[in-house]
Amino acid sequence: MTTSIVSKNKVFILLAQGFEEVPTVYCLGRMRKASLPVALVGLSSGLVTGMFGLTIRPDHSLDQVQSDEAARHVLIPGGRQCTTLLLADPRVHQLLECTLTMNGFVATTVGATAVISQTLTLLANSQKNFLPQGDMSLGKFASFLIDAATK
Repeated sequence: MTTSIVSKNKVFILLAQGFEEVPTVYCLGRMRKASLPVALVGLSSGLVTGMFGLTIRPDHSLDQVQSDEAARHVLIPGGRQCTTLLLADPRVHQLLECTLTMNGFVATTVGATAVISQTLTLLANSQKNFLPQGDMSLGKFASFLIDAATK
């Protein structure tokens, strides 16, 4: 990992094949409109295709994120394939652990919560920094994330 792209309140939205397009694009747009430093981060460079065929080019690949400087906050947008691919990559575990150690949050949309919550229970003291969408509407969830990221 070679390039530092991290700032104090940086938000990373992690992407892998099969991501849920609607929450990804909606949360990205709302956070950028709120002037948060948010970036789409893919497992590798190049295009990533969502579960319904939308193709996105992430701003950065995971290799561009220094392991010793995590994002302040991480959003995992869901999709079983996306979530499974993300959790199969040790760099993602390292990023999540570093983010939680810095007292940042790991947020998940409905489609990622069940899979991610199993992983986060393995990390000590992470539950207070785990922000699942739960039964919130996507709009309310995006507002909640913006508020959490600006505190």
